[in-house]
Parts: sequence; structure tokens; C-alpha cells
Amino acid sequence: MSDLERRLTAALHETFDDALPPPRLLDLIMRRHRRHRLRRNMAGVAAAAIAVVLPIAIPALHRSPAPRVPARVKPATAQPGTILETCRDQISGGDYGPNWQAPSVQAGPLWFVNVRPTAHASKDQSSPRPFGTLPVNMRDGTYAWMRVVGPSRHAFRFLYGDAGTGGSYTLRDGQEGVTFAACRPGQDTSVYPGITEFWGGFVVAKVPECVTLDVWTRPSSRPIQVTLAIGPAHCHHSR
Repeated sequence: MSDLERRLTAALHETFDDALPPPRLLDLIMRRHRRHRLRRNMAGVAAAAIAVVLPIAIPALHRSPAPRVPARVKPATAQPGTILETCRDQISGGDYGPNWQAPSVQAGPLWFVNVRPTAHASKDQSSPRPFGTLPVNMRDGTYAWMRVVGPSRHAFRFLYGDAGTGGSYTLRDGQEGVTFAACRPGQDTSVYPGITEFWGGFVVAKVPECVTLDVWTRPSSRPIQVTLAIGPAHCHHSR
């Protein structure tokens, strides 16, 4: 018998010597005391277990990445001095044949289609200046812009957007630069997988002419320079 049990027994005798105590009173008290001690010991074990588990679990919680919030896609913008062509300006079904890249001039993700060896320019009676077509194909998900540079800057203009005037063109009808923002993957309507097709043209002061263009792409810090021969000009094609 423990010291606590002896003290409880003595107290009971002093209190209930003249009265009949309930049956098994001491046994009930001792059983309750043992249950209390067991719960206290289990609580101590649980606390120790938590103390052991937490240092392991907390770093794992800290390593969990924060939920990613989808970034808003910024609308494409035109570079200064250019007009903007986006996915909504693409053409559908422009078919230049299976080997369309062979007669084209490439500048990064962009191709000037069917300009090799020369870009054809015509002049009818209604147009004061020669003009021609200049379709552009681009890889989906890319962005580029081009400008006329060098001596031909005052003799050549692009015809994109609302530049068409029904076949009667002057240099004032065109633009010195164009910005292209291709479709996102899966949004193009091209016959060539992964390609966005744009349709445009040009007007030129005279033929023949060697036209030099700077094509900028991201994230490059320097332009890609290409030269196009308009008519039977002897020009050095870039790429």
C-alpha cells in the first residue's frame, strides 16, 4: 500500500467509524485515482510525441509551395512607329505548298514568304506606285517587329492593317514598321501546324529596289537584318 493509500484509509476511518460506509468506497476512490494518473501519464506521452513530431512536420509545411495564381496575360502592344498585327488579324488557309520555306527569307521566328529570289511588284494604270504582296508566317507564341532602314527608308512602305486602297497606292498609304504578335499554340487556323499566317503587302517608289529591314525579336538585344530584292535587283539576301 502506498503512502497516499494509507492516508486515505486513515481519513476514511476517522470520518466513517460510526457510520456504515458505502460498499467498496475505497476501491472506487483508488480506481478513480489510478484512471486519473493513467490519463495524466498518457497526456504526458502524447505531449512528448507531439514534441517529437512537430520539428519534423513543421519544415514540411514550410516547404509546401504557395498556391500559384495564374498571371494575367498582358495584351500585345505595338512598338513605336509600327502598327500591330495580332492573332485576330491572321488569315486562314494560306497554302504556299509543302516547301514554302525554300523561297522564303527567315528572320528568327518570322518568315517573309515567297520573296526569294525576288519579291514581285506590279504597277497598273490606277496606281501611282508599284506594289506587291508580302505575307509573313510566324511561329506560334512569338513576338517580333520590323522596320525599314537604310536608303530605302524613304522609298518603301508596308501595306498592313487598313492600308489597302483598292490597288491605288502611294507611300503615304503605308507604314515604316509592323509589330507581329503570333497566336498562342492551338489558336492558329493555319494549314501549317504551329504557324500563324499574316497577309500584307508593300508599296515602293521604284523598281528594282534593294530594301533592308531590321527585325527585332525577344529577348534579343540586337536586330536581325534582312535584305529583300524588289523586282530584278541584284541584292544580297540575308539568310
